[in-house]
Amino acid sequence: MSDSISSDSGSTFKKLKTEEAPSQISKFVTIKFINQENEETFMKVSRTMKLGKVLDGYCQHKQLKEQIDFIYNGYRINRSLTADQVGLQDGDEIEVLAKVYGGGLPVTILLLLMLITLLYC
Repeated sequence: MSDSISSDSGSTFKKLKTEEAPSQISKFVTIKFINQENEETFMKVSRTMKLGKVLDGYCQHKQLKEQIDFIYNGYRINRSLTADQVGLQDGDEIEVLAKVYGGGLPVTILLLLMLITLLYC
């Protein structure tokens, strides 16, 4: 069995032997949590542990009781998935944000403002 693969362009790529792969993958991943004050907290967690337990542990460690959103790559983390299922790697960052509700004007007020603008312009 050859240890490298040659492509048509002459480039050579090394093959990863299948018997080496399991020993190179750690059973744990280190995650960095960053809150809104840019405080960093590191946690080493099992790749197969549900992230809900990890996130609850973070909240307990930081004594957080309000509702918190955990964001990875721009998306909220599904608490029922594991680190492997989400694709977390060593050193990946999870943003910790307080939940925000609302954020916009009700449609009726917006329509009223548009009507006033049209009448007086």
